[in-house]
Amino acid sequence: MKRKSSAFMVATVFVLGTLLASARAQQVQEQLKKLETERAAAVVKGDVATLEEQTSDDYVLITMNGRMADKSQMLNGFKSGQSKVTSNDLSDLKVRVYGDTAVVTGKACAERPCTARSTGLATDKISSSLRSMT
Repeated sequence: MKRKSSAFMVATVFVLGTLLASARAQQVQEQLKKLETERAAAVVKGDVATLEEQTSDDYVLITMNGRMADKSQMLNGFKSGQSKVTSNDLSDLKVRVYGDTAVVTGKACAERPCTARSTGLATDKISSSLRSMT
């Protein structure tokens, strides 16, 4: 009888541990999706403070034209008004948690006002895949 009781206790602890880990992973996934959504909104608002807070120091942006910009260059673009985005819609966000690391993937469809270097359309529409690591 004691053996069955011990086996049941071990199984119960294992199941509870699995449920807690699953709930924690779900919580992390929702938090990261919220951060991505807040970041997309900050890009549209030109909210440099939020972008600075949510961007790692080793951040590298590769534009649709293949140009590279680090964190300070990206922030300076928003501060100077050179970088403007009128909409930044995220979709298909998926979060994968690997221990203390998470990968966020999804799609971003951003629109920006025309510039002298743009296509000449009313807006340039940019669709890209989103990848973030936390």
